[in-house]
Order: sequence, then C-alpha cells, then structure tokens
Amino acid sequence: MVYVVLFAALYRRTLRTRDAAHDSVWRFAMRGRTSAILAASGVLQATVFAAMPLFASRLPGSMLPVLSQTAVPFSLVLSAVLLHRRYDWLQTLGTCIVFLGVAVCSYPNMSPPESSMFHGVSFTRNALGLLAAYFANSASLVLKEKALLQYKVENNGQELSGTVVNLVNSLWQAVALGVLWPVNFAFLTPMGPVAYFTEAAATSARAASVALVALYWTVNVLYVILTVTAIRTLSSVSVLLIQAFSVPVAALLFCVRWPMLPAEPFSWCFGAGLVVILTGIMFYNHESISGQRGRTKADPLPRPGLHHAFTPSMASLVMLTKPVGRTLALHDADDVGADEELQWSGDWFFVQMSDAQLGMLHCMDNHDHSAELDMLRLAVRKVKQLRPKFVVHTGDLADEFPAGSAEAKMRGVDEKRREAQLTAAFEALGEFSEPPNEVPLVECCGNHDAGDRPNWTTMETYRTACGDDYFRFWAGGSLCVVINSMLWAAQEPDAERRYGAGRKDLREARRLAEAQDEWLRSVLLQGLSVSSEESARAGADDAAPPLLIFSHISPFCYSADEPKGYFNASPVLRSRLLDLVGRAAQARRPPAKCHWFAGHLHRNAGANVTDRLEVVVTGAVGTKLFERSGDVSPTERVSIPGCDFQRSRCAPDASGVRVVCVTRAHGVVHRWFSLDELPDQIDPTQAAADWASEATAQSN
Repeated sequence: MVYVVLFAALYRRTLRTRDAAHDSVWRFAMRGRTSAILAASGVLQATVFAAMPLFASRLPGSMLPVLSQTAVPFSLVLSAVLLHRRYDWLQTLGTCIVFLGVAVCSYPNMSPPESSMFHGVSFTRNALGLLAAYFANSASLVLKEKALLQYKVENNGQELSGTVVNLVNSLWQAVALGVLWPVNFAFLTPMGPVAYFTEAAATSARAASVALVALYWTVNVLYVILTVTAIRTLSSVSVLLIQAFSVPVAALLFCVRWPMLPAEPFSWCFGAGLVVILTGIMFYNHESISGQRGRTKADPLPRPGLHHAFTPSMASLVMLTKPVGRTLALHDADDVGADEELQWSGDWFFVQMSDAQLGMLHCMDNHDHSAELDMLRLAVRKVKQLRPKFVVHTGDLADEFPAGSAEAKMRGVDEKRREAQLTAAFEALGEFSEPPNEVPLVECCGNHDAGDRPNWTTMETYRTACGDDYFRFWAGGSLCVVINSMLWAAQEPDAERRYGAGRKDLREARRLAEAQDEWLRSVLLQGLSVSSEESARAGADDAAPPLLIFSHISPFCYSADEPKGYFNASPVLRSRLLDLVGRAAQARRPPAKCHWFAGHLHRNAGANVTDRLEVVVTGAVGTKLFERSGDVSPTERVSIPGCDFQRSRCAPDASGVRVVCVTRAHGVVHRWFSLDELPDQIDPTQAAADWASEATAQSN
C-alpha cells in the first residue's frame, strides 16, 4: 500500500491535463494487450516480498548479498526466453562463473563440521527458498521490461512512463499480498495476529527500530525508482552484474561487528567465492572492458535495462527480520556492554540461586508455598547484604506449570494458584531492585516456567512475565550468556516421541530453537573479538576473563559421558553444546576457561570436562532433593526415579545459594552455602584464595 500511495501521488503530479496521450498510456497499462504482463510482474513481486523475509531471516547475513547474485543467470535465461536476446559465449561463461562463486561461498554452510548444529540441511533448505524468491524477482523485472519494450514498439519509439508502470505494478502487488497474507503469516511466525501485532508495535516504538525501518524504506523506494530510471541505457543482466561489484563489500560488512548486528564468521572459502564472483563479472562485461560496448546483433532496439539495487535493500531487510541477539546490560537495558563492564576492573563475585519453585514441597497435598517463599525472602535479604555484581536465578520460579503447556493439557492447571506463586516470587525477588544496595537480577527460563515441552504460547507467557529467554551481557570483562535450555527438548533425538500428538508444538519449538542456535553461534563469535581486545589491553601474561554460561538444565550432572535422563541433555546434543562453548573459550587470546552454571537437579553436582571447561549444577534455594540411597543405576541417578522425595527439605540448613568469585590470581572459584551458613560479607580476592587452597588440600 505504501507503493500504491507513493506512485499514485507521483502519477497525479504528471497529469497536468487529461489528454489523449494519458488515456492511451492508461489503456495500455490497464486494458491493453500487455496488461497481463504487468499483472504477472506485480504478482511475482508480491511473492518475493512474502518469501524473502521468511528465508532471509534464517540465513547468515553475509550470504544474502552473495545469494542475490543468482539473479544474474536467472535474468540472462529469462531475457533470452522472453526478450529474445542473445549473449556471446563469454557472457554466458561469466554468468556460469558467478553461479560457481555463489556455490563456493555457500560450501562452508552446506558442509559444517560434525560438531556443528547450526547449518547443514537447514541452510540448504532456506537457501533454496531464497533462490526461488530471486528467480521470481528476476522474472518480475524482465516482465516489466517486456511491457516497456512492447509499448515502445507499438507507439513509434515513445517511452512508457515509469511512474505508470510502477503504479500498475504496485496495484497488483497489493492485491496479491492481500491474498497471500494468511499463508505468509502462518509460515513467517507461529504467533497469532494479536500477539504478533502487539509485539510489532512494541518493537516499532524503539528508537533503533524506527531508524532501521526508515533506512529500509528509503533504500527500497530508491531501488524501485532507480529500477525504471536506468531502463533506457543498460540491459537488466549487465546492470545486475555491475551491481555484483558491491557483493564483496556488502558481504564482508556482515563479517564486521556492528552495534546491532553480530559479526558473521569469515572463512577463506567464502573469500575465494567472492573472487570467483568478481571473475564472472569481468567475463560478462568483456565488451565494456575492451571498449567494444554496444548492441548485440540480435537486439532490434537499443538495449533497455533495470537498475538492480537489491543488495543494499536486503542488507536493511535482514537487520529487521533476523534475530540479531537479545541483550541485557547490568546498568542500562539500552546500553549493552557498558565500558565499565567490558573491561576488567578488579576481582568481583556474583551469586547463583536456582529453583525457588514456590509450591514444590507440598505439591502433592495442599500446594502451600510458604516454605519456599520464606527461603527465597531469606536468601534475597542475605545476598543483598553481600552486594554482588549481579544475581542469577537459573530457572523455575513457581511449581505450577503454565497454561498452554503439555503438562497443563494433560493434568490441568490452576491458574490462580500459579498466579499466586509467581506474584509471591516476583515480590520477593523485587527486593533486589529496592534501595539501598540495588543488585541486578538475571533470570533463566526453567521447565516449570515454560513446560518440559515448550511451545510458542508458553514461551510468550514467559517473555511477558520475565523478559527475554536468551540474551547476553558483560560483567567485569566477562561475556555472560543466558541460554533457554528448555528449547533443547525440540532438538533431542527423541523429540517426536516426547511431543507425541503435539506436532504443532514441536514445529513451533524447533523454529524457536533454530533462532536461538543461530543467535548463540553469532554472539559467541562476537564475544570473542571483544574479549580478545580486552585481554590484549590487560597484558599477555594475564589470563583472559572467563566465559560464563547460564541455563536451567545442564549438559550433564555428574559426568560428561553419563546417559540421558530427566535432568540433563542427551549425549548427542551435549557433545555439540560442550564442543561449541569449549572451542569458543579456547579460541580467545589468551585462551580462557568456560564455566557453565545450571540448576534443575535441586542438589549440587557438576564436573570438569577439560581443564578449560567446567559444568556446575547448583542446589535449590527452595526445596532440596536428595539422591535415593541403595542401588541406583546411572540413568536413574539423573532422572526422577533417582530422587528420594520423602527426604525433601526446604529449610535454612538445606536450601542455599552459590557464591562465585572471579579473580585474576585464581580464576573462577565458587562455593555453595546453605542459607544459615552464608557469611555476612565476601571479599572475592580473599575468598577465592581460601577456597582454592582448601580445594588443593582436599585433592592432595
């Protein structure tokens, strides 16, 4: 509709008088022999607008300008078929080389390492979808050119107004988009219309979003105007290839860290593909390079063309549609990675709490949550006195599952009870933000927050109540990454069995998980560059600040080779996750150590995977679960049957928190305290030295 209004206004300005010429133009555009061509062009363009955001948002940003160059061979073939143009063998070879370059650039994403879970089949599927959209875009442009040529032939060389072409084209686009809207909406997002537009309104109100939308529409409108303006001088394929010179610049810009866009990985294979694309450009434009530019023998008219400025338009579009990273700053939500937190400023500490889960102790009788609430209030009061840099609660605020979850569907949900549990938890945790001694609070998504088998409804419920379910922030020079481990359920090998009849829930969860995977990979790579710079400033002899990961479910509980159970991830998913964070920490200069803090088990566990990767499972601040005595199998130990629920306790000597000190001398050293043992103050330097010394003595 924006295009319709814009080009209608432009056309209205040209109508000084309603003479025969205007009537002739309008009859040709709306009722002439080629009106069907303009209609087809508009419908194809509408299909492009519907399909591109869907596929482009799921691909690496650096690949978008590369894949856009497939419009070159598409336009060549369509021009030859529809416009009866001929191209010499060097031009044909050039377009083939361009296609080869696109394939070379795509290869690293099509053939990822064995440990990667972010590309492969998913990349290929979305790349093919985007290629189909580019084919439709090329067909739309060539059809528009055919209409212009037809008018010129029928009217003794007079040229059809580009404004008229764009107006008619946009009218058909609007009609087609109206028809396609329900289908497009269903594929683009699993959200309902009300939830979608509510979220869109909130996003649009942000200053950064307004600037991006303005940039996108500015580039897009200029693209459409320039498309027809340049039609009198150049062929569509020639201009498309000239625009390919912008591919290396546009693609490499995505490999650079920007304020709102994480850096994409660069590989030499990707660089080689860009060189191949440029080689194809040189071959195709051999006439221009040799000074022999002119009409081809088969051209009955001077060769018109289309200015293809789709690369910058897509660069703007992808910034609006692809997940660019959810963020949290300790002091200002709009100032991610404040300078004081990006850099090391001395030893510091934070506190981990987990599984407040109000109502768990009496979940089988009267559902009273006063015991857990008392422990949470006590923990907040004592932790606040310590004045840590931040507090992280690694999931499960209430025991009652959310409405819309699989658990609620099976056994029902008492929404009033859940609301009471959450209200009490929020009120207790809200003390962290009250003066004096305010402490930033970080919340992770747990299974009782979103369900063991989450879906779009439960995740939206969580986000409404608690905020983002995955994000990153900086603290004391360390990159801290919060992961929504509940989305792992959709990625497990037995996901279809676990979701059962809930196929729609599984599809929604997999789409959410794919978005998190892409974000996680990007943010870890982005974090490396910033941390490496900070480490270089600190000095070559100093250890790099640690990489800190937080989630509800841990990759494993006791050993990296333990079997799959209720409280951990499957070995397949576990190995991929540990490999990813391990490589991210190892790649820093100097290499850092990664510490992964989780909960869910309701008792303490964890182990070192390597000398640079540690997994820590923290006991509950609410109800503590004890391991069943006697003969317990490895699988039972990490599952519900391995728990002795009769011994469950929620008291100051059983419930507790973990204090984690981050120091230069001893790295990350931590200790779990029951609430009645928690000291009144913590000196991170001294505490780390004492705890490290005690750990060394115990190991000896």
